[in-house]
Amino acid sequence: MSVRVGIDIGGTQLRVAALDEKSHILRRESFSNDHNVGPRENLGRLADAIEGWGSNTRASASAARVRSTLRAGRF
Repeated sequence: MSVRVGIDIGGTQLRVAALDEKSHILRRESFSNDHNVGPRENLGRLADAIEGWGSNTRASASAARVRSTLRAGRF
């Protein structure tokens, strides 16, 4: 099964969802956008949420890509 991850970074909310190949939502999570920390920290929170889903959603590779982007300073 192919899994896609969608991320919505809004002014007040951060949202992330894992979707199957027919765009059915497998998992989703949302939390407040913390304006007291920088964007890198908020992206890290999104990666934490994805990693917390475990391998059963097959979304962990997306979290690794977010972390790789943050480490490389490409954000």
